[in-house]
Amino acid sequence: MNYALIVGIDHYEKKGLKGAVNDAQAFAAWLKDSGQISASQQDDHMRVLLSTPDNRYVLDNDIDRAAHEIIAHAQKHKSEPHRLYFYFSGHGIGISFSKTALCLRDWYQLPNCCISSMEYKDGFINTGLFHEVIFILDCCRQYDFLTETKKPGFNYKTKVEGRHAGNTKVFIAYSTRYGKLSYEINEKDDDNNDLDKHHGAFTTFLLEGLKGDADEDGDGKINAKDLQTYIHRNFSSYATSRNKVQDADTDMNGASCELVICDVPAKSQPENFIITFSNNRQVQLTDGNLYTVIQSGSVMAGDQWALCLEAGMYLLKDLQTGDWKILTNLNPNTLSYATF
Repeated sequence: MNYALIVGIDHYEKKGLKGAVNDAQAFAAWLKDSGQISASQQDDHMRVLLSTPDNRYVLDNDIDRAAHEIIAHAQKHKSEPHRLYFYFSGHGIGISFSKTALCLRDWYQLPNCCISSMEYKDGFINTGLFHEVIFILDCCRQYDFLTETKKPGFNYKTKVEGRHAGNTKVFIAYSTRYGKLSYEINEKDDDNNDLDKHHGAFTTFLLEGLKGDADEDGDGKINAKDLQTYIHRNFSSYATSRNKVQDADTDMNGASCELVICDVPAKSQPENFIITFSNNRQVQLTDGNLYTVIQSGSVMAGDQWALCLEAGMYLLKDLQTGDWKILTNLNPNTLSYATF
């Protein structure tokens, strides 16, 4: 079973944000759309805490209440494997590399009105109920060693000997490096014009990855290692394209390839070899061993074949004249060209 505790806070007394609630809603929508949490499970398996101008959300007791409800439901089904998603979007402070202070609604008036990402993570792990814990933190991590955080309102230190005690796989994604800022961006329309709707740069990028972009090998699955590689390889340039200087970070504990986050539609292999024909011909392309006919047919001058070829050697032959040419595809991940 999958569970999720999702927090989005825009409405701070000062230094308010514009995209945190949008991000939290977008992450919740992905959980539902991807089948991580079904419509029938939402009441028991998901808690979404969002600030509005008229409410007092979100404070530590709200998060503790939601955590208690999730833990209680998981306890009733402790014989089953459980995954927990914890998503936070709002202001944050970097206390240490592994400990981020997540700023709550009254943070500006009460500077220590924050909770500790590390202690909540450890608390969920120590229940022994969750075999996988995924934390997504879209917030700043600027240094401030003096900030104090509120402790979880449940027993977070005592390790319970449950089915998953000591074996929990953990994946943490930080929107920015330790000591750095995290930024919001404007949503764009189809013509690349800015709309008056904001999102965190990281959450926008992350969700595109979870919807398929992180599946670089095209096997239809995104595991923790895939997502880590996608983030480290691509996010900095994505942020630069949106005029932001930001680089994300990740932390894994026993996750790697074993933690399959989601299934996505398997990608068809892209075309990687273009053959252009200079004359009218009756041609045939075979593999280097001459065993397998890859493609054959009549072509006219100027025609092209766009093919997806594995690395190796191939024989292209004119069946009328007997002319032939050896083609070599050195790298299937780059586009190659040949003329015949």
